[in-house]
Amino acid sequence: MVIGAPSPANHLKEFEVQRAKAIAGDKLVLMPGVGAQGGEAQSIISTFGWENVIANVGRAIMYAHNPAREAQKYKEMLNGFK
Repeated sequence: MVIGAPSPANHLKEFEVQRAKAIAGDKLVLMPGVGAQGGEAQSIISTFGWENVIANVGRAIMYAHNPAREAQKYKEMLNGFK
């Protein structure tokens, strides 16, 4: 299942995340939108479980002045949800 990281731009509400969980159960979730799109990962990860969410961070790393440092920053941020 693909669920974009909630952000002010996509207007995804918490009840919609909960509804998706009720439908999908423990399926894997691809979560784009973290990084350049400004999405926050916490609600998806806390709802579906850290082990069931694959976060996609693309542009924020690809176009960073120092991509390796930016990738490390997102790795640490996402691992903080373990």
